[in-house]
Amino acid sequence: MHIVIPNNIDTKQRATYRCACKAFTLIEVILVVAILGITASFIIPRLDLDVLGKLDVQTHSARFANSLRVARSMAIMHASTNSSGYKVKLSNTSPYNAYQIINGANTMPSKEIVTLPSALSCTGVSEISFNGLGNSTAGSSQVVQFSESGTCYQVTVWPVGGRIEVSVCP
Repeated sequence: MHIVIPNNIDTKQRATYRCACKAFTLIEVILVVAILGITASFIIPRLDLDVLGKLDVQTHSARFANSLRVARSMAIMHASTNSSGYKVKLSNTSPYNAYQIINGANTMPSKEIVTLPSALSCTGVSEISFNGLGNSTAGSSQVVQFSESGTCYQVTVWPVGGRIEVSVCP
């Protein structure tokens, strides 16, 4: 669109005429929004919404690993007064639906119960304990697996040093 500017207008008014041409009309904006809406209606159903399930598995396995690290730190911190250490105990039967940090000396919960979503499957050892040196009390590595809709992460606790590692299941 080209606007004809009269010759008898001063320079300041000419600038105003030029600026008026640079805006979008309401019709143009409505057309762009309509095209974007139609495009989105074709693209959204094709998105891989399973990504949320994968993130859920990764998030809960990392959260479990952090709870293990807290239990290990508490065992080291209270080693002089608590020779039994601390443990993370999963619910009674596999697949587990909850876990909690427990004081090994008096079997009292030290932290609140963490409940897992029902769609998430959690399997493996039912209890992981740490002594005052921060080592796992098991003689071999302990593994807890978290899986949902084909995605699997495992949390491994190594006995010497109590190293805790989150990885994709083999």
